Amino acid sequence: MDWSRAKNIVIGMLVLVNLFLLATLGYLKYTEASNFRESVNGTVRVLKSRGIEVDESLIVKLRDDRRLCVVVRSRETEADVAAAFLGETELSGSGGSDRYRSGSGTLSWLPGGIFSASFRADAASLREKLASLPLSDTASVSSDGGTLCQYIDGYPVFNCTVGSAFDADGGCTLSGRVCLGEPQPASDAEPMGLCGVLIDYASIVSGLAIERIDAIDPGWVAQTLPGAGVRLVPVWRITGSGVVTYVNALDGSAVLAE
Repeated sequence: MDWSRAKNIVIGMLVLVNLFLLATLGYLKYTEASNFRESVNGTVRVLKSRGIEVDESLIVKLRDDRRLCVVVRSRETEADVAAAFLGETELSGSGGSDRYRSGSGTLSWLPGGIFSASFRADAASLREKLASLPLSDTASVSSDGGTLCQYIDGYPVFNCTVGSAFDADGGCTLSGRVCLGEPQPASDAEPMGLCGVLIDYASIVSGLAIERIDAIDPGWVAQTLPGAGVRLVPVWRITGSGVVTYVNALDGSAVLAE
């Protein structure tokens, strides 16, 4: 047997198989993109029939791996945050509300990750203390204060923000909401496609004077779970004619941001 010829035949067959697989993959990607464009065009037409204009470029195809999650409340972590801000503290409170006090100031936690604090600090020391919280861009805090947002898995938690302010006497106040802890999946339900979400959005705002969609952003909304912690709902924040609406990415229902 001519082994050199046989080897060339095998190599040729492998090349043909690879070319076939590449062609098949290219066709599948083309078909997927074509189907998505058709869905986008159909969504634009439906929204227009309901008096809502939207730029097609706002309707993106997102590889969405968000799921409904729960963050269990950890009083131990809350105590660690209080110590980072106030040093050694005394604890008081009842009914799920905890108040930490020291010679430096006070910090209070409410159910759902809602908190407020008052203490002495300048912008530099505040930035160091904020490192104990899961917030983005803490370096941006200046002597004028500012507002920071929490991100989970790369998406903003729209109602988990913390605002800071300074007074003339060197005092600092903080207030807002954060989710402390690792989110745990609470459901295997996968998010809807954005086109379906927009159709549901049109129904949600049917009684409002929405003429144009200005922005569409993926993220989360935190909801208090009494006695347990926080539920994280994957949502789309849709801004239409200046009105912000949160739409559940799992079932297309309206979501209230507490």
